Amino acid sequence: MLERIFLRERKEEYGIENERNRKVKIGVISTSYSSGNSLISVALAEQLSYDYDVSFVEVFKNKKACVYDMLGMDRRFIGKEFKDVFKKNDMELDSRKIFNIDSKINWIIPTEAYLRNQKNRDSEKREEVEGRTDIEFCSIVNNIKGNIIICDIDYSMSDSYLINEMDKLVVIIDPMPDKLLFGIELLKKYKILKAKGKDIVFIVNKYNKSINDIELNDFLGFKNYIKIPMIAQEIFFEMQYNCKLPYENLELKKIWKEKIEKIQQKILN
Repeated sequence: MLERIFLRERKEEYGIENERNRKVKIGVISTSYSSGNSLISVALAEQLSYDYDVSFVEVFKNKKACVYDMLGMDRRFIGKEFKDVFKKNDMELDSRKIFNIDSKINWIIPTEAYLRNQKNRDSEKREEVEGRTDIEFCSIVNNIKGNIIICDIDYSMSDSYLINEMDKLVVIIDPMPDKLLFGIELLKKYKILKAKGKDIVFIVNKYNKSINDIELNDFLGFKNYIKIPMIAQEIFFEMQYNCKLPYENLELKKIWKEKIEKIQQKILN
């Protein structure tokens, strides 16, 4: 009885009852390369999976790495079939009936083999593949099952129609000066989208004591962002060598959980 009351209070606190009856699409995208986009996306999916039916979609174009390898899905799915939705979608099978469930999350991500094939196709028919891919992703995101759809979107797809399909956007900013300069035009774009009413939460990842807050805030033009602290690389090595999700590494979970909960509160308010 008390457990049910507590769960109801948590749902009301995070606005879950208001969103329960519809699909909420959350796009996580960065303003530059190698900004920690995928790791934060996965941690957010883990956090939301406590209360939601979550599907995780990796949206890529020219990515060299993929979530499948980062999380060691080949080992996590030993004894189970992992269905590559992107291959299945090419063959016009119904993505609504495909489930890759692990840790209460439905993983809609390409395998390493598919990315190799996609790269070969891109080099031969780039315009055709990119146009078809945009439509393909929209179809997958709008048809897969789940109350919450987390889309880990490659920064190079900022012009994709998929951005308009997202109900919420989480924009990851790397505070390293060269990354800030690299992503200055994308930052401007997302600030304009937010001013026009798009529901956007800004995140500064890899935050550390060497950052000059005054200079950073002047560059960004705002102070209302969530700071996610820089993490020792050894933690990520331990996570990947043991095929763990971020929350399965207790040290990483201890550092990140409060910050990820803040993201959850902001996107569901």
